Amino acid sequence: MVTFCVVVGEARGTAAGLKDLQDGWLLGVEGMWRLFQPVHMNGLAGPGTPDGVWLSAGQCRLFGMAALPVVELAVGARHNRSRWTWYANAHWQRLGRDLFREDSVTLHVGGGRRWLCGAMLSKQAVTVAGLREANEAQAALEIETPPLWVGAARLRISGRFHLLEPPEWYGKSGRRELLRAIIEWPGLAVAAALDRLSDGAPRFSLDVWGRLSERMAVGVRLDPATGVMGPGLAVLLPRMLLRTSHVAHPELGPTHRFCLTVGSVAAAPRR
Repeated sequence: MVTFCVVVGEARGTAAGLKDLQDGWLLGVEGMWRLFQPVHMNGLAGPGTPDGVWLSAGQCRLFGMAALPVVELAVGARHNRSRWTWYANAHWQRLGRDLFREDSVTLHVGGGRRWLCGAMLSKQAVTVAGLREANEAQAALEIETPPLWVGAARLRISGRFHLLEPPEWYGKSGRRELLRAIIEWPGLAVAAALDRLSDGAPRFSLDVWGRLSERMAVGVRLDPATGVMGPGLAVLLPRMLLRTSHVAHPELGPTHRFCLTVGSVAAAPRR
């Protein structure tokens, strides 16, 4: 019991902000979909966003510990019509087992013409030995710029403005998402993140992906603040997108993440 609590405390404190399943990838499922699209005849990157509904499920063991499994279910939709776009997605995640468990539900909704504006609502609950220890909510406004062309590269920037204080259990290592930038070339994507820790210190992280073939891409995830780094693989299967992430913490060990997505973002490349 004491050993487990110490390990959990170290895992949450030292690598806070890397515990969620999707922390294995800064490039989301829509960015991965664009990576697999063919190059236009003018040499520029392919289509901008998928249209339709997608579903995904993922799992991992945080730092390889059997006591800290992570499971996630997500659903999303994007509708592009007459210069207007709207989107919505929901995520459910559970970290841990009976002795320690953290459950979270997150909802993103928004839309617009060129600039996309939306909101994020999230609810987290921590249960220790069957007793509810914390129950917190988060809310934020989100904004995404129109795609900006820099030569043959397409730049996307998004920001998040938090309206509530972070959950108390995040501690000094807690992360608040602030800015995301994705630069896309034909067959190559670089995603960068600038976050703020709860003590005000900035934190930078990077994700680089390259397409090897029509249905396979490899990437590398870097988080200098925690020393976490490692490779990833994306495979476009018939009607499915499989993503893996294999990052390692210098003290806590590796985390192997797997996520399977079906729907619009797993469609075959457009010709």
